[in-house]
Amino acid sequence: MQKALRALALVSLLPGPARAQDTVEAALRRLNPGACAVLVRQEDTAALAALWDEDALRLRLENQAPRIPLGPRAAAGLWKDHGWGTGPGWILVDSRGGELDAGLGLGYGARVLAALREKGVVPRWEARRAFLKEHPENGEAWWEELYRAYRLAHAHMLVLAAQGRASRSGAESLDFPGKAMAFAEADPEAAERLADQVFGEVASALEGAFSVEGWWRTWFNAAGPLVMEGAQASPRIREVCARLAADLEGTLAQGGRGFPMEEWLPSLRVLAGRPLRELPGQVVIRDLERPSFGLVRGCLNTLAVEKDWLGMLAFLDDLGLREDAWFSAEGWEQRCLFRGYIEAWKARPLVELGRIREARDAVNQARFWGLDGGLDGILGFLLGAKALGDPTIREALKEPARPRPPRPPLPPPPRLALLGAPPWRRDWEALRASGALLPWSPAELGWTELAPAPAEALRARMGWGPEPRWALLLGDAPVASGTRCPAPALVAGILQRERPSKLMELDGILERHPGHLGARQARLGLLKARMPDKRLEPLLAEDARAAHLPGMSGSSPYGLDFGPDAAWKPDPALWQWSAQQVLPGLERLLRSWPSAPDPWKAWLAWARFHPDRPSVVALARTLVLWTPEERWMGQLPLDVLQAVTEELRRDRNYPELARWLGAAWEARSATVGRGLPSWQRPEWQAMGPALVQPLAETLRLLGLREKALEVEKTYRNALSPE
Repeated sequence: MQKALRALALVSLLPGPARAQDTVEAALRRLNPGACAVLVRQEDTAALAALWDEDALRLRLENQAPRIPLGPRAAAGLWKDHGWGTGPGWILVDSRGGELDAGLGLGYGARVLAALREKGVVPRWEARRAFLKEHPENGEAWWEELYRAYRLAHAHMLVLAAQGRASRSGAESLDFPGKAMAFAEADPEAAERLADQVFGEVASALEGAFSVEGWWRTWFNAAGPLVMEGAQASPRIREVCARLAADLEGTLAQGGRGFPMEEWLPSLRVLAGRPLRELPGQVVIRDLERPSFGLVRGCLNTLAVEKDWLGMLAFLDDLGLREDAWFSAEGWEQRCLFRGYIEAWKARPLVELGRIREARDAVNQARFWGLDGGLDGILGFLLGAKALGDPTIREALKEPARPRPPRPPLPPPPRLALLGAPPWRRDWEALRASGALLPWSPAELGWTELAPAPAEALRARMGWGPEPRWALLLGDAPVASGTRCPAPALVAGILQRERPSKLMELDGILERHPGHLGARQARLGLLKARMPDKRLEPLLAEDARAAHLPGMSGSSPYGLDFGPDAAWKPDPALWQWSAQQVLPGLERLLRSWPSAPDPWKAWLAWARFHPDRPSVVALARTLVLWTPEERWMGQLPLDVLQAVTEELRRDRNYPELARWLGAAWEARSATVGRGLPSWQRPEWQAMGPALVQPLAETLRLLGLREKALEVEKTYRNALSPE
């Protein structure tokens, strides 16, 4: 057999220019370690697609025994060697081309699985389920189980479609009629039983994956869920998704945030048979938040499927961007971007209603609000090729975009002003330091002593006498005044009525909704900007403990981006105690998500405050991994590698350090060549001091100079011009 395969090394696998150079030998080299392959004839692939062979499907989807279709010349030689005629057959080979088993016919799954077991191979799905039985808290294994369940269900739908038992092939989309049945069974109960057979494992995997702590606070779900045609017909899917959607809506209503959560909810609602038509109730923070793109898209998908174009326009008009908000620079950018998307979204229903001129105006408005780059692609997705090809729309895209309007000027903050030199100046200074006015930051409340000329002008305008007085000014208009120093509570009450502080707004939200992560993170950001202030520091520590994970992108301004050596000198006792409260929860999260970067970054940040300075290497050794260890090391963020480097260098454990850094380097450099694209360069530039230099130094210490030079050369070539 190996001789026959060597002869096939020069024979193309499949006809056609795209695979003209592809050979059996090349395909076998691409197999996963320990995997085998099943050689079949290209002409038999259509019949195999209509065959419900459970073992074969699973082995193929787990990449443990993928099929390699052979072109006519390749197949003819092998069939002749086996003494077979012209009927279908299959040959199981290992990665070196050694034959393990062979047979005639199409249904090979059971025999291939038995041959692999004899070889000592454990089917990955069995290994994964055994692992999850022992470690049900491991989110990474659950999400692999969910992904494989989706792929298996999709494969089953393709088989049913090929058999004529399903009207569609299980396409992944939100855009299909909610009540349409994908199964061709005449008996509704039989259709439901078949749907449960196809999608039952998806339902079980959804339950398991969503039961893991912190599933929506990791990067594992950034791609969002898959919604497949036919899944709605499964009672099991409907029941599980309805329950999960209700749980998510409750979390969102309490202020939970996160891209995965907002992307999953519309999909779960579709699968539960209750697609979103309006946004779920959420507590929105003034100037800091906009409606979630994922939730808005979910509602728009529902209205588009129902062809409710007028309803879609009304929904977009009612999204409620507040014109009177005090826009910060961040808030203004968010508002402009979202306004641009709203106008682009309006183009779809306007085109469908034949209101082309208004659609053109909407496109121009989208560009006016800054949604210009990539608008072609956005509109192509929204409108479809036919509508996008309308000459009116095309002309609108060619017109120069008008400049976006500037951010409206922020209203000046209130000012507490002194007119004259009062005998109660000491009381005035005490007022300024009063805890009652603490919620107002220096940017939200000014203090001034009016010069003689403005003071006299204000006295004349208000009819005040010459005695010293105070005044609370909004702009140039006094809203309160007096000749005696006011009580702190009086001033705070007036300010709360006239111009409440952002801190007070967030305090109120958190009092009503203690789990509101957005409010917690926003308050954390405000408090950090006001350090040092020993009166606010305990509140800062409380928020840091409650919102201890940075944002999903890793660049959130709400993370713990300071340490014990911060210039404002954090209180050691307060932060050491906080670290002791937070770290056990983070370590529990890392046991569920050992590859997720955000829990690692948060753990490293808090560990700096812990009185015992816990060991990152010791923590890593306690984690139970589903991913192979070397691959796991290669997925860790640079922050972790730097901490590992510091610790292992201190212990002079250079072999272990070479293993860590070597795994990280192999994972990052495996596919790199000369001249990285611009979008990859910043990451690779950061790798220099964090990974490449310490790895090269460690290799030299171990006497591996040539290996060190090879690493440095690959790194230089990657950053060189193309």
